[in-house]
Amino acid sequence: MRRNKIISKIVLVTMVTSILVTSKAYGNTINARTNDLNKVWTIKFNENLKESTLKNEISVVDKDGNIIDSKVEIKEGKNVVIYPPKEGYINGNVYTLNIGKNIRNINSKSIKSKKTFIFEVNNESVSYNKSIYMYKDVVEKNIDDMCNSIVKNGINSDWQAIALAKNNKEIPSGYLDKIKKQIDNNEIVQSTDYERMILVLSALGQDPKNFNNTNLVEKLYNNPELDSQGNNALIFGLIALDSKNHQLENNSIWTREKLVDALLNSKTEDGGWSFLSSKAEPDMTGMAIAALSNYKKDEKINKSIEESITLLSSMQNTDGTFSSVGLKNSESISQVIIGLCANGIDPTSSEFTKSGKNLIDALLTFKSDDGGFKHIYEGNSNGKATEQALLALEAYRELKNGRLNLYEF
Repeated sequence: MRRNKIISKIVLVTMVTSILVTSKAYGNTINARTNDLNKVWTIKFNENLKESTLKNEISVVDKDGNIIDSKVEIKEGKNVVIYPPKEGYINGNVYTLNIGKNIRNINSKSIKSKKTFIFEVNNESVSYNKSIYMYKDVVEKNIDDMCNSIVKNGINSDWQAIALAKNNKEIPSGYLDKIKKQIDNNEIVQSTDYERMILVLSALGQDPKNFNNTNLVEKLYNNPELDSQGNNALIFGLIALDSKNHQLENNSIWTREKLVDALLNSKTEDGGWSFLSSKAEPDMTGMAIAALSNYKKDEKINKSIEESITLLSSMQNTDGTFSSVGLKNSESISQVIIGLCANGIDPTSSEFTKSGKNLIDALLTFKSDDGGFKHIYEGNSNGKATEQALLALEAYRELKNGRLNLYEF
């Protein structure tokens, strides 16, 4: 780790806007589908690379394991660009982008970042938005403003740290020391604590299975009281396990299947999810469909998600907002945006536009003069509302750039 900066995170980005559909069936993942037969992929590292170490460390192979003749080059020192083969990718084929563990920085230090990225090419796919999306400037400005504000004022929550990491912002080295201290002081005790820790450590390029001599992932899936915290724990249990496709032991108390089943069984009678109420709440329903989005290959799960999306549309207010306990609030909007984006649904689509106002319009009405976002219209910005709005706008931007899973690191 370089001084004052977490450096082991790699981000895959597309050079062209395309559709991406994540379809994980209990561990089997296609990370992306693109309609571009000449797709150009970029891998962003956090430090300058030694070009000679790229040979044989980055490759694209087809479904039969044959290495594709693809040009690989470094741009701006930190970015590795993988070009398509001269004849283009074959329509309908699945490819695997392999990133080896022996890539080194300019000082010959190993990056230790072995990863795989699986994508399917299908030029019959139809993108709902092939051009630059109309909210691009305002979304990116709000994201930058909020990130810069967090950097200036200091990180006050793990969700803020996750948001900064998603935007390749510098994370103070002392932040990991803070987490270690929390573990040493036994402050991480509940399931949702472990889930949040797994997410933030994964976002920061750390291994939550072996951090500070603690396996936080095992603490999660072997917690017999996980479901005692209700739907929050079930939802973020799935999200945490899927953040890096963490493997579970054969005899673990909780499995992905059990978490999915428990979540489906906890649906409200009207077809959504809530924290305590017998009726669906928009924020909990948004979080639930985000957690379930990786399991849509299962027909039952896909049907449940579709029913919940229809319900969310019917719950939306005439001004495009959502209400919880009778109050219009930004957090409900943010969580619905995250849930929709995880399922490939544009929150500015007609289904989520009421009286000319869509979910992005509605969220931006909660923007405060101080640069943050309010919980309700009255008062100043709120920390939780601001971090959730930041993550929601990030989820929307990722959807427009061809990625679905906000919490996949």
